[in-house]
Amino acid sequence: MIGWHVLGVLSLSLNGQVDQDCASHLNPEVYHTQDVCSAWIEREEAYSVTVHASLLPEPASQQILLYQHERKWKLRVAGFRWKWGGEVSTRRNEFVINAEDAHALIDQFSDGNLSRLRTLPYYGEPNRICMDGSKLELAKAVAGQRSWVSQHSCAGATDMNAIAALFRQTALKYDPECDGLLYWLT
Repeated sequence: MIGWHVLGVLSLSLNGQVDQDCASHLNPEVYHTQDVCSAWIEREEAYSVTVHASLLPEPASQQILLYQHERKWKLRVAGFRWKWGGEVSTRRNEFVINAEDAHALIDQFSDGNLSRLRTLPYYGEPNRICMDGSKLELAKAVAGQRSWVSQHSCAGATDMNAIAALFRQTALKYDPECDGLLYWLT
């Protein structure tokens, strides 16, 4: 029988309580999205909002990744939408954004804010039965350390969704063609 203290640790780690060294983070190739610890980021700062759905075929994910490269802040966007009849439209784009917009996004990832977000229940209200397989994840990598927090889509709209919406709003400011392809990030 698993003790209550072990169950508590398991539930905390599912919400992202344990920070990891990027070198030890398992970073499998995921179709359509990138991890904040991806090697191509070269240990610079990176921040992402990502939605993954397990019950849909690929791409089944939408992401906005902010990272710094050669003293410039860049957004990398990966979006998709399903059309009637099963046709899929995807869009991946990358563009430089101004420092003011970048820091407005980075401010959402303070250690205090991530700690507060980690206290949100992963599935939302108690006794909720949820069959959907999608989750929202906020992640950052700074100085080779990965921090994250995630929440199941059944949890309903929370502050995590507000952060995702801010990322989406910023992406659409620079690339309006992404409208309709980042609908989960609201």
